[in-house]
Amino acid sequence: MELPSRLVGRLKEDLELIPNEISTHSNHHIGINFYDDLSKLHLLAVKAGIKRAYFDSVKLPSIYQYVPLTSIDSTTLTDDTKFKIMMLKRAQTTAERLGLKFYVSNISRLDFVDTDSIPKEIVEQHARIVIPAKEFWIYSDEQVLDEIRKVEQGKMRHGDLLGYPSCCVDWLSQVKTLLLELCYEYYCKEQDPTKTEKLLKFLTENVEQVPRDEVAEVNRKISIHVAMTCQKFPFVVHHACGNCIDHQETPTSQLNTTYRSFAKLISPGLYSSIIKGARKYVYNYTKDWPSGPIQ
Repeated sequence: MELPSRLVGRLKEDLELIPNEISTHSNHHIGINFYDDLSKLHLLAVKAGIKRAYFDSVKLPSIYQYVPLTSIDSTTLTDDTKFKIMMLKRAQTTAERLGLKFYVSNISRLDFVDTDSIPKEIVEQHARIVIPAKEFWIYSDEQVLDEIRKVEQGKMRHGDLLGYPSCCVDWLSQVKTLLLELCYEYYCKEQDPTKTEKLLKFLTENVEQVPRDEVAEVNRKISIHVAMTCQKFPFVVHHACGNCIDHQETPTSQLNTTYRSFAKLISPGLYSSIIKGARKYVYNYTKDWPSGPIQ
């Protein structure tokens, strides 16, 4: 990768403006800086014009669904949520230092693929439900804001705006749909599915409580994808699909090469830290698996 030397110099200076702890996925407290370093890299990629937007989010209690971050009473939050809000506010301050723009929204429409297992109107209503959360976007080009609003309205997928490979974006939508199908099937056996309000509430709030081996298996496979993506492609921030994980020359491997080259160009130290951090993160993430940790 080649960039103008003046731009590289500015990006090196900008790196010094980014706090060491900035991601809502930070494991800084246990000595793993992987997601913080990855966030630094992708913020700089936005500044360099390599990436259209940077994204992060936090789930909130339902009473704060439409409340600005600055007006939330922190005494009503868990320590984990307090920390994530602090990270989002820190990212906002960092965006201002870097001369980037930011936009905060409620969580956008959920992505599903077509399914014959659930009535279409139920999928449509569930997709439009606003989960109590805040989505945080950082961008440089004013035109990107129009696309962010399309994501917010369900007219564009997150991954498409963030530059993720379409195969991986499709895979995640398929996984979400499969989980929805399993939960809908479980609910229909236990409750009356014609009571739409109760059904939608269950699908939105109680999915993790469904006692089904199939759900556990889907979540297990997602965890494997998370670990394998970090191991094979430590410079990307999306979860790779099976095709990208199992083969050599793939859209995810190409994207990883782009960000790897960018990291090495801007900061060899950051480049090395991401590689080392990925190894530590994967080990910590998988160390309690029955099959043993991935190394």
